[in-house]
Amino acid sequence: MFRSNRFLYPFAVCLLAACEGDLGPAGPTGTQGPQGPAGSTATYTAGAGISISGNVISTALSSDDGDGPNSGSNLLHWNRLTGVPGGLADGTDDGPPLADGSVTNAKLAPDAVTSGKIANGTVAAADLAPGAVTLATTFVTGDTWIMDPGDRFGGSQNCPTGIAIGGGWTVSSPTDRGIHVQQSYQQSPTSWVLTFVNTGATTNTVTAYVLCLTIAP
Repeated sequence: MFRSNRFLYPFAVCLLAACEGDLGPAGPTGTQGPQGPAGSTATYTAGAGISISGNVISTALSSDDGDGPNSGSNLLHWNRLTGVPGGLADGTDDGPPLADGSVTNAKLAPDAVTSGKIANGTVAAADLAPGAVTLATTFVTGDTWIMDPGDRFGGSQNCPTGIAIGGGWTVSSPTDRGIHVQQSYQQSPTSWVLTFVNTGATTNTVTAYVLCLTIAP
């Protein structure tokens, strides 16, 4: 014969529903565990481009110190870069050759092409515009000598600017034929040598000149 037991019913429900009671009081604190190993006592020194403040380490690579390439305090070696174009990564900064006629006046900075960048003898007449070069000659007064009969004098006469291309002279007594030129030659691009002898019977004053050629753009 089946018989219900009202006292067993709640216990069966708790078993099916996994009933839990209230949390009990905390147990006593356990004993302290063993001490861990000692930490590092090393000190650190900031290298170039690095700064240490407390426990913060910073780099200066994101800012500009005002110096140009290969100088200053925030340097980074070329080998540490990423994304370098292939034309530079090969270690040779040559790039593709310039096509003929690709460099025009508009692409050159003022005074970018100086005489030092032009090989000697490469500028021909066809490279110059009409009237681009003007030639001018000037006589520059040189030395003056008072020459007695039998005297020999001479010296180098210098152009302050331009090229020495010749020499000349004047005498105080043009009718006296006793002054003769013994030497007349270019000593350097800017100097001309003149030497004289007085074969006459009277004293004469001789003034030497040098003929200077200047080229104006």
